[in-house]
Amino acid sequence: MVDPEGLVRAAAPSEPPTVLTDVLDLDHVTRAREFGTAGLNVDLYLLTKPDSTAIELGLGWLAVGLIYLAVLTEGFRKAPPEVQFSEDVNPGEPARADSTPRRSRSG
Repeated sequence: MVDPEGLVRAAAPSEPPTVLTDVLDLDHVTRAREFGTAGLNVDLYLLTKPDSTAIELGLGWLAVGLIYLAVLTEGFRKAPPEVQFSEDVNPGEPARADSTPRRSRSG
């Protein structure tokens, strides 16, 4: 038996056949229906109904990213930098990225 958010409240043994009972909180069901998938609903709405401003901003950021990548790779002639994390990072320290270019497989 699961609650409206999908959390298991009770489990019956596989044998013998069992009847489970529980008290249903209708306010909890209503909240889960209204707000349980709110993040997903907003994402789906934004992906399916973009405003012209959002499209322009998205294309602008895409252009900035491509220009930045072109500068890093000297006009797409070099491989892009590879992020490498060391294995000996202390738990309290953030991992440092190494931005040295990747070696080609041929040499």
